[in-house]
Amino acid sequence: MSDLVRVVVEDGPAEGSGAGRAGAGGGSRGNRTGRGFSGGGGRGFAVGLKLPGLLLAAVLGLVAWQITLIDVGSGQIAVLTRKIGLDLKNSDEIAPSAQHKGVQRELLTEGRYFRNPYVWSWQVVPQVEIASGEMGVKISLTGEDPGYGEFLAKVDERGEAVTKGIVPGVLNPGRYPVNPFLYKVEVHKPTTIPAGYKGVVTNLAAPLAKEPNRLLVDASERGVQKTTLEPGTHYLNPYVTRVDLVDCRSQRFNLGQEDDMGFPSKDGFWVSLDGVIEFL
Repeated sequence: MSDLVRVVVEDGPAEGSGAGRAGAGGGSRGNRTGRGFSGGGGRGFAVGLKLPGLLLAAVLGLVAWQITLIDVGSGQIAVLTRKIGLDLKNSDEIAPSAQHKGVQRELLTEGRYFRNPYVWSWQVVPQVEIASGEMGVKISLTGEDPGYGEFLAKVDERGEAVTKGIVPGVLNPGRYPVNPFLYKVEVHKPTTIPAGYKGVVTNLAAPLAKEPNRLLVDASERGVQKTTLEPGTHYLNPYVTRVDLVDCRSQRFNLGQEDDMGFPSKDGFWVSLDGVIEFL
């Protein structure tokens, strides 16, 4: 009996040990399964955190695009004004360089540009458009004042005015990117000389003639010019040149057009005169 109990007792723990190992192994596998499930949940949680970050980055990028974009459409220009930079002198009306504060000389034409809104401000305005059958006259608003008796602005080699006054020349029909803070543009009609007429030109802006008592002066002097304009359309600055039309057609005077012209004869009869006088 004792031997039987001993065998049972010895065999019991052996079987229990095997079951314990199996249970331990099962528990270990269960733990590994639990760790695998826990690892998958961590990756899903990380992906969930990335999606709001990407969405926030996209929103911030869109906002940055909107506040820095300068979209200049067709037929428009953008005038830039620098907010921070070197201070202007009291005599400066416009920024002398891109590093100075104030309105800039350079313009932005059609296209897309990006500028820092904390450094720059901008204004999009239409370009100057001169219609067909018209012409434009530019007037410089900045620079030094012209000298006594002068009203024309001095220009540099690029054609830009360096003093105030009327800019020589005209703008033909077309579209021009003109800075409205630098120039004012007036629209005028060109000079048209019909057939049979001549245009007598008077220079209004040249230096005074060396011989002021002469009726006709040279081309580089102020006064009535020797050469005339032929029939046609001429684009001339009205502040620089004045044109007077002279009719060069043959003129006719009909003696009997308005009233009966005549005289009484010796016998008392009325004698009518009818004739045409032609002269140039």
